[in-house]
Amino acid sequence: MKKFELTEETKYYFGRTFFRIVALVDIPDLSVVRGHKGGWVESESCLSHQGDCWVKNDAMIEDGSTVSGDAVITGSAYVGNNSSVSGYAIVDGDARVLTSRIYEQALIDDSARVENSSILGRATIKGNAIVKDSRIATEVIIDENASVQCSELLGLERSAISGQGKVENLTITSGNPVKDLYITGNSEVHDVTISGLRIEIKDDASISNSTIEGKDIRLYGFSRIEKGVALYDNCNIGGFTTITLDGWGNELDNITLDTDMKITMENYHLLR
Repeated sequence: MKKFELTEETKYYFGRTFFRIVALVDIPDLSVVRGHKGGWVESESCLSHQGDCWVKNDAMIEDGSTVSGDAVITGSAYVGNNSSVSGYAIVDGDARVLTSRIYEQALIDDSARVENSSILGRATIKGNAIVKDSRIATEVIIDENASVQCSELLGLERSAISGQGKVENLTITSGNPVKDLYITGNSEVHDVTISGLRIEIKDDASISNSTIEGKDIRLYGFSRIEKGVALYDNCNIGGFTTITLDGWGNELDNITLDTDMKITMENYHLLR
C-alpha cells in the first residue's frame, strides 16, 4: 500500500523539478494525517512507502537519494547526490547532505553540511559544521563552525568538536580508550593519533604529525604540538600524561607540567 503520492505542485531548484507529496495514510508518531502535504521529492523512489519515514515542510530529496525506515527530513534540508537517510535519523534546519549515509539515530541540523561521509549512532552534526570524507559515530557532537575532514571518530562517548576547530586525518576508533574528547576554539588537528581519556584541546591550540597518549591531556591557550614541537603561551598539560613527539628543533617555553607529566622525543626525556 502506498503511503504517499506526488501532487501537481512543483518546485524548480538548480535545474531540477521537485514535486510536493501528500500523505495517503496516517502517520501518528509524526502527527501526519491522510491528505497532509509533505515536502518535496524529485521522484517517488526518493521516499520509501515502508516505515514511518517522511519528508516535511520545505525539505527536498534529490532523485537517486533515498529516505527509509523511520527517518525524517524536515525544515529546509536538502538530501542529494545519491545519499541515503535511514533508521531514526533526522535531517533538519537548512542542513545539506550530499553523497553520504545518515542512519541509526544520527542528527544533522541547522546549517551543517555533510559530504561523502557516514554519520551514525547518536552522532550530531549541527551549527555551521562541515564534515567531509569522514565516518562519525556514537555520541560525537560536531558544532558551531567546526570542520572535520578525512577522519574516523568511532566508539567515543560525550565527545565534542566545536568553535572554529579543524580536524583532519584523525582516526579514533573503539580500540582506543577515548571517552571525552573536546576540540574547541580555533584548534587545528592534523595527522594525529590520539588515545587515552578526557582529551581536551582548546582555544588556538595546533597539533600535527604527533602521537598523544595518556589518561588526561589538556591543551589551552596558544599551545602547539608540531613536528618541530613548540609548546608555549599558557599551554597547560596535565594529568598522568605521556606525549610522544616526532622531530627536532623543539621549543619548550612557559609550560605548566602537572602530575607525572612526561615528554619524550627520541632519547630526550623531560620528567617531573
